[in-house]
Amino acid sequence: MNKLPKVSIIVLNWNGLIDTKECLESLQNVMYENKEIIVVDNGSSDGSQEYIRQNYHDVILLANNENLGFAEGNNKGIQIALKNGADYIFLLNNDTIVDNDVILKLIEITKTDVKIGFIGPKIYYYDEPIRIWSAGGKLSKWFIHSGGKHIGYRKIDRGQFDYVKETDYVSGCAILIKKSVFEKIGLFDPQFFCYYEEADLIIRSKQMGFKVIFVPKAKVWHKISSSFGANTRKFIYFQIRNRLLFTFKHTSKSEWILFVPFFLLFVIPIQILKEVILRRNFLVFLPVFDGIADFFHSRFGQNLRDI
Repeated sequence: MNKLPKVSIIVLNWNGLIDTKECLESLQNVMYENKEIIVVDNGSSDGSQEYIRQNYHDVILLANNENLGFAEGNNKGIQIALKNGADYIFLLNNDTIVDNDVILKLIEITKTDVKIGFIGPKIYYYDEPIRIWSAGGKLSKWFIHSGGKHIGYRKIDRGQFDYVKETDYVSGCAILIKKSVFEKIGLFDPQFFCYYEEADLIIRSKQMGFKVIFVPKAKVWHKISSSFGANTRKFIYFQIRNRLLFTFKHTSKSEWILFVPFFLLFVIPIQILKEVILRRNFLVFLPVFDGIADFFHSRFGQNLRDI
């Protein structure tokens, strides 16, 4: 009998002990023998490290001294996973729970095509278990203020997306990645800190011939953006700065020259109006201007003043 590929599950935690506990409990029920669980803690101050050490003896804990963000935090975990002989890395947000056969369903698809590099599950809202958050995605260089647009967003699941398909994008919230992607492409770009890093990695990988596949029978439930909670300032800042960085990296010089005025004169005003009108957020100008200024001054990584 062929040995199952080894899967390293990496869960990134930053002051999210309650969510991480629930995530780890769901992972205890996952039906896949050849797996390991790595929790990367980004310098939490809520007792996460002590609790995980005491209560999850089968979990590898990597304790960072500071918040390295999604990109570099996961990079640290990926390096350990590769050193431990992982064939696949399953990146999973700590604010998720998973179906018990999620890895089996994802791994099944990898046998169908050697060019498959990324496999994503169907992701639902945690609070609305049959409402879809993401069923694969589309990447856009130009529109909206996000590089990735989720397919099936906020639709009730009636089986309308129940087919395996190649897609532009799958969310870094829950994504299985073949080790050869990291061996050939490298790791996440830490300049992003958080947001856009998975879209950046996917585009770099596609240029090397890797495919991205959506698998509807693999299921995950997501609590949606609990890492920043209600702090829209941080969210807006990283969205603005990293949108510019992402587009700068993945457009030609002529496209970039066209994009900048489009972004500054069209996308940014719409973002500000939405925040002011819908959320009564009159301080939206501060993170918007900080994000623009930091991009043009090449201030990347963490860099939000009060993070």
